[in-house]
Amino acid sequence: MVRRWRVALLKVPKSCVYLLLLAAATHLVPLKAQVPRELVMELRTSKTASVIVLDESLVGDFASLVKAAALAEYDLQVISPEAFGAGPLNQGWAKPMMGAGDLWLVVDTKGQFVAKGRALPTPADLAQTLKKRGVLPAETYLRQFLKSHPHNQEARAALINLLHERAVAQTLKKLDITPEPKAGRDVDITATEFSGSASLKPASVGKTLDDESDLKIWARFAQELENLLSDPAWMAAPLALDGYLAEAHSKLVQTAYGRHIAKLQDALLSMPSSYHCWQLWTRFKSALPEKPLTAFLNALKPLPQELRGRNFLLDPKIVNLLLVDARTHGDWHFVRELLMSHFDAEFPPETPPQEQKSQSELWERAYRADSIDVYQNFMEPLIEALVSSGFERIVPDALRRFKAKRGDVPNLGDRLGNLAKRLERGDLASSWMGMVQ
Repeated sequence: MVRRWRVALLKVPKSCVYLLLLAAATHLVPLKAQVPRELVMELRTSKTASVIVLDESLVGDFASLVKAAALAEYDLQVISPEAFGAGPLNQGWAKPMMGAGDLWLVVDTKGQFVAKGRALPTPADLAQTLKKRGVLPAETYLRQFLKSHPHNQEARAALINLLHERAVAQTLKKLDITPEPKAGRDVDITATEFSGSASLKPASVGKTLDDESDLKIWARFAQELENLLSDPAWMAAPLALDGYLAEAHSKLVQTAYGRHIAKLQDALLSMPSSYHCWQLWTRFKSALPEKPLTAFLNALKPLPQELRGRNFLLDPKIVNLLLVDARTHGDWHFVRELLMSHFDAEFPPETPPQEQKSQSELWERAYRADSIDVYQNFMEPLIEALVSSGFERIVPDALRRFKAKRGDVPNLGDRLGNLAKRLERGDLASSWMGMVQ
């Protein structure tokens, strides 16, 4: 049986939802060429042009090429040979555009030919070709479209997401910040979506953009976000504000987030199962100066079903945000109640009989890798919440139940010893380690 350790609030990855919404609304120009079915979705979600790579060895080179400064404004997407396929229909579609030995092809949002070649082009040459062929920069394309379709929320979100991604990159460059890489994995594969960035905390909290740079980098994003959130239909826009929390270095964006976070909280009180709202709220709240969450969290009680279990764990970013708030204000009741409700659902006191080991070796490795994520992003926060709220007596039983169901986590004894030291409760380390030996 496949384990469903996902975020608590949605069963469908948001990237898929974003693509589906974007395609369903067809905010891009309808395809006029006889594009193969395999490419329709790829091209419909393009804002400018797409590079169809026919040689797998060139995929990585093109992925780097499209990020070059000369091409940055076009936001080109790279389509690998797997998406293009090798069927007769694909070959028939491409044949009139391709020459002997060509290894890549560029088409616009209509599926019409733009460029091709046998060797990797230079960024400057490709940029010149795009301009000559009338391909618009991504931001220009979206703004022109929105002039004719001002209420298209998918296009508005695409513009905001684009401006946000660029502003994040510019902030990192301006402040000379290198985000910490994601922690390495003990195993290269994972069975779940529980892994990933568990924290939105910025790497350099003391750095802030000067007013001139702040305005130059973030003004367009802040204005478009303001326009969207002032629209009663804002929830229809599939915003995807991802990556490093560069907003924490922008007073301009913090002001915008602070002005609208109450709107997100009101939406969550009426729709607590909204994954979209939870992700935006977490982003907004993480970027703002710390304020207690008690009033908002109390308003959520009793906890909505989506937060109380059903064999799903919380998004690590939300767990981290709750931990930071509890550490700052010394109120551990909510986070302890929330984490324990999830723990009891997935690790019941009476551990079920050992499941039959009929899975392949690949699944077993994935399951072990997943156990590491669950320990780091869920068990450690739970133990901290229990100890910090005076319920340390529950920890040994929690560890027993975790180990019985999830098996061994590499160096678990050392991990627990380090956790006890961090919590300044070295006296508890021996009893914890005794439960997992």
